[in-house]
Amino acid sequence: MTASTATEYQWYFNQKAVPGATQQTFTITEEGFYSVFATFVNGECGGFSDIVSTVTTVAENERPKYMLQPNPSNGVFRFTSSFESTTLLSIDVVSSLGISILSLGNFEAKGSFQKELNCSSLPTGVYFLRVQSNNNTRILPFLKNE
Repeated sequence: MTASTATEYQWYFNQKAVPGATQQTFTITEEGFYSVFATFVNGECGGFSDIVSTVTTVAENERPKYMLQPNPSNGVFRFTSSFESTTLLSIDVVSSLGISILSLGNFEAKGSFQKELNCSSLPTGVYFLRVQSNNNTRILPFLKNE
């Protein structure tokens, strides 16, 4: 990723400063939410970029297929996947600002896995389901409507 021209930069990953990431260009290494704080005019003026959600490309056979249906929904979604071996999952809802706003729990999954997710308490908007399993993080966008 490349930021606009400025005098100083600090890149952020999931709202945390990345140590040593102070150049105009930053190489993405994993899925998540990225932003940059750029300083202009000798440190007197600066601001944050928009947050960018990234998805890395991995061979299809190297990661599980995740489904979130229906999408959009009034807040009740069905998450499904399948795992060849026992996998620990952590599932939470993340706002468009990259902030975790609803923890849906930790689960142990093997074989076919299905979980109903109730997000009906959230206001109408675009959200992201963050699914963490072993060393893999997947981000699934969804729309919660009325």
